[in-house]
Amino acid sequence: ECQNYADIESTNGNYVGGIAGKSESAIRKSYAKSKLTGKRYIGGIAGKTDIATACYTIANVNGDENTGAICGDVENKDNLYQNFYVDNGFGAVDGISYSGKAAPITFEELRAVRGIPKRFISFTITFIAEDKIRRSLQKTDTLAGGNR
Repeated sequence: ECQNYADIESTNGNYVGGIAGKSESAIRKSYAKSKLTGKRYIGGIAGKTDIATACYTIANVNGDENTGAICGDVENKDNLYQNFYVDNGFGAVDGISYSGKAAPITFEELRAVRGIPKRFISFTITFIAEDKIRRSLQKTDTLAGGNR
């Protein structure tokens, strides 16, 4: 039951995840909204994990190999259950989505999920001109296309 709202970058490493870089146990009921960057095993929830259940991501994943909106890789695809991500053009696990296991969801569907943390579906829009912040708006309504 973890949450992450920070961007994560490894300039020369592997195993980058919104909740865990590498987990040899289960990750359950976790939320990650972030931009993740690394080389191999880059995932919205975990770079690599044994089990992922009921997790949600809004992720922008950048890596060379083994990248996914949910996980860069998982030991056994049968250990994925009811994970969802807002589709930004990435597959769920190493570029592939799995119905009922790790699948895309629209931002509108995500907003309707019971118990979803309010912070997870909220966004701040900042307007900058001449290197100065001019205005920031908190957005909790719909977000076209689910982009950050």
